[in-house]
Amino acid sequence: MKKILSISSICERGGDGNYTYDALLYQEILRCSTMHNDKYPEFKTFTVWELTGYLIDHFLPFINEFKELSKRNKSRHNKIASKLERIETKIDNFAKLGLVEQLEPSRASRGSTITNRYQYTESGCLIAWVLESVKSRKKLLAEEQIYNMLDVGAEDNPSSYDLFTSRLYAKYRNRGVFGEFVIDVLCARLEAPKVKIMNMRDLFSNLGILHVTNKERADLYSELWTETMNELDEETKKYVLQHIKLEIEQEMEQQVKYLRGFEELRFQLRDRPNILALEGVCQSCGLPTPIQIETIEYLENTKLLPNDPILVRCRRCNKDASITVPQV
Repeated sequence: MKKILSISSICERGGDGNYTYDALLYQEILRCSTMHNDKYPEFKTFTVWELTGYLIDHFLPFINEFKELSKRNKSRHNKIASKLERIETKIDNFAKLGLVEQLEPSRASRGSTITNRYQYTESGCLIAWVLESVKSRKKLLAEEQIYNMLDVGAEDNPSSYDLFTSRLYAKYRNRGVFGEFVIDVLCARLEAPKVKIMNMRDLFSNLGILHVTNKERADLYSELWTETMNELDEETKKYVLQHIKLEIEQEMEQQVKYLRGFEELRFQLRDRPNILALEGVCQSCGLPTPIQIETIEYLENTKLLPNDPILVRCRRCNKDASITVPQV
């Protein structure tokens, strides 16, 4: 069966716990973007031939292969030609994932052949720097690059949610926790073996809403999150809450057992960004039951600073405090 292409393929591991050959190759292709430019967003364009030449010199499995007695005397041209088709496939895959983009065809540097040129997208460069951040000697540089890519302050018309997260990230940075609250989370998501990250939306889903278990870090996170939210004007805050509401309810929909009831409640609350539609199972009647709760209250008790479970009344048997609000 053909494997489904996803962002997770970049960090896929085999049964031995090590990165697969393809994952290592994907990572080296992305790493090339960090070597071509130290200052985002000045991307260098490349052809597949040029990229393959880079890999011949930097990808360890290729280096070791061409040290073999039967291959060590191959010309550089033939070494590149022998790997070209494989690299073309990888670049096609990256293009489908939005990590590279094809530019207008241009004349090759030699001869009259027309060839395709590519460049790394913002998404490709961002993942590359996330991968580089695990190296101690590049950690600070990677953090600076990632922060600059996520900063929407200079954009003309950022979305309300992007504006919120950008301000939140600035507070993280000022308090020295940007790496912990953003980059470490992205690394963990890329490496998660049981959760497939299909696209960049999956990678960044709810990045501004974390579940922090350490009490001291949770207190700091809650402080910065609440401070940022309170600094927004009322209209922007409404749009941010609507964004959060939609993401949580979308995740909830994948888990519900009484879909019709959940859909009805969600529709009733469609114009109320401050109220979430969820579902819990009643401890009294045992039935899956739609429930509603204020968005901020839900976040404070299940995400920002988890406290004791929230108990609510069952809408189906009317038993008080019989349903525990789920953590989505």
